Amino acid sequence: MTNFDRLIPVFLKISATKLIRSSLSLSLFIILFGVFPSSADDKIPNISGTINYQHAARYSHLQWQELPVSPVAIKIKPLVNFSGIPEDSVIKDTKYYDHGKLPLSINNLFSDLTRSTRYLVHNQRSNDIQLELTINRYSHPYLYAPDEHWYQKLHDQVDRWAVTKKHASVELTLKMKSLKHQFKPWVKSVKATLSHCDINDNPQPLSNQNYKDESLLAYSQSAVGQSFIAASNFLLLQAIEHVNGLKQRAQVESKHQNELMLISEQGELIEGRSYQLYFNDSYPTQYRRPAGKIQIIKSFGHQAIAYPETLRADHIEPGDWVELETLASPIRPKYIFDAKNKCAKVSVAKL
Repeated sequence: MTNFDRLIPVFLKISATKLIRSSLSLSLFIILFGVFPSSADDKIPNISGTINYQHAARYSHLQWQELPVSPVAIKIKPLVNFSGIPEDSVIKDTKYYDHGKLPLSINNLFSDLTRSTRYLVHNQRSNDIQLELTINRYSHPYLYAPDEHWYQKLHDQVDRWAVTKKHASVELTLKMKSLKHQFKPWVKSVKATLSHCDINDNPQPLSNQNYKDESLLAYSQSAVGQSFIAASNFLLLQAIEHVNGLKQRAQVESKHQNELMLISEQGELIEGRSYQLYFNDSYPTQYRRPAGKIQIIKSFGHQAIAYPETLRADHIEPGDWVELETLASPIRPKYIFDAKNKCAKVSVAKL
């Protein structure tokens, strides 16, 4: 036997050993780093709420009540569209939106819905809360028609070749965060589904600023448009309930020697009570750690005079704050629903 013949089994053994080790290493790498593509289910957004048909139709026109608290200044970020349906500035009738593009001014529609709440006030300069709406999925009653020429040719035949309409559904996610870090980022998702029996003949009205926008008016009369309105109103109600239930702040407005002037936008300061004082956000290492206690010696409701109790006055600066317990007022908007089609029930009630 030659030396070459003796080396062949050794070479095969070494090669097999290396192959096994490589396979194990590759398997371990895949497990740890996820080389294989994820399944389609992993890309589906988590929908934490679902409203359907008559329940969803109730949210297509909410009649908000005045809240016994001060409004909250907000800033609305541009809408994020992951639906795959493009936005366009076309001006069409209601039927177009049953299988056409979204109106380009859909951002204005969501802005109008927030204004209707009377609690969320647009203020680009001085605001604490940012809202960002995302369209996750968007389903037309008819097959989506990206070609407008095709639509122009067949739009008169839609009701004939489509025996029954599919249900219109929109899945939205609303993200809310506080610039002053009063609460952790809040996220809520919902899917709203409407049939042709659930279309409201009296949908949420537009503001004077957008009432002349014919595309928005037509969109708000369509099934998908009202699904968008219903889902948006549902999320706005959830967001307001979240903010309304949070602890409020009172800030040190000014200081004169040991005397502190505190001002609160919503919660009342109670005379004789001691509060934990927190340094302003300009002290990142001290954030969310109470610096000490101050005591209210004279209260005027939303304004008060306080003295330091367990810390030195020269450590306190304007902008430092205390947390106040507030009794969250229940939010009970009414809904208005006038059936556009005979198959739907007519009802006006409270949520």
